[in-house]
Amino acid sequence: MPPIFGDKLFPYNVSDSIGRHQFNPKLQLLIGHTEMEGLKLAQITDQYVGLGGRYTRQSVLAAPTSVTKQQVASDIRKLIPPGLLCERDVRRIVDEYTRGAKVGGKRNSGQLLVRSCYMAGDIVTTCLPVLFGSQLIESDSFRRTGGNIYGYKLSYTPSTSKAYGSRWARTDHDDDVPLMFGQPFYLTGHRWTADDRKMSSAMLKIWTDFAKYGKPEPSNSSGHQWPKYEINRSNGAVNVSYVELNPLFPGNRAIRLNRYRGHDGYIPNVLHNCLGFWRPLLSDNYQCN
Repeated sequence: MPPIFGDKLFPYNVSDSIGRHQFNPKLQLLIGHTEMEGLKLAQITDQYVGLGGRYTRQSVLAAPTSVTKQQVASDIRKLIPPGLLCERDVRRIVDEYTRGAKVGGKRNSGQLLVRSCYMAGDIVTTCLPVLFGSQLIESDSFRRTGGNIYGYKLSYTPSTSKAYGSRWARTDHDDDVPLMFGQPFYLTGHRWTADDRKMSSAMLKIWTDFAKYGKPEPSNSSGHQWPKYEINRSNGAVNVSYVELNPLFPGNRAIRLNRYRGHDGYIPNVLHNCLGFWRPLLSDNYQCN
């Protein structure tokens, strides 16, 4: 599904607007995503298109035992929005996200499902704010006039999540919403955990400080300052720094500084590699040849 614009909400192509300096250059932005944005999309696709029942609520909680590389390759194809990319690049995506995959046993089967969910999140949700942020900070107008961007990733899985208790699934799309709005402190009918409240408290402070001062201030972070969103190129990777939100880190901290790994952390290294892998594929001047 290509980007939609041309109405009152989005009258122009975002990239064109940035290139023509048609935006407020003094913006202070807080952008981010959850760890596994693609889980919900995989579950919806499994329900309405069919992915063999591998992503249902029951399957997420169970330990998968017989997932094959071929099944996940087929799942990835079905999770790519129809008509978005050429067959050549669909094959490349399948190859990259299944590269080095091991098969057999509960752990390997779960890791195969992790790959397809990461792919669905990277292409549809995860990489969009990363690419948007990278376009803005590369704009002369944005840099000259004091615009700043701050990035985050929520890797904590709250007890309301469909991934809660799973052996392989991770923080899902929308899992940040109840924490961001303080639901663990007032919403009844659910047994919230102490970690839910700890993470929610940290996020409430982050968003409130950002609304007041235009800059998020990490709470309980051992004095770390929230880094500005900047592109770093090293060891063949293209990264931007972000703050990771999770109350389960060592030392009882709710956040830690991190960066998108792309080649130096995840296996396969394509996971979350928004600037190095996805940017060329999703660029506005992309053409099928």
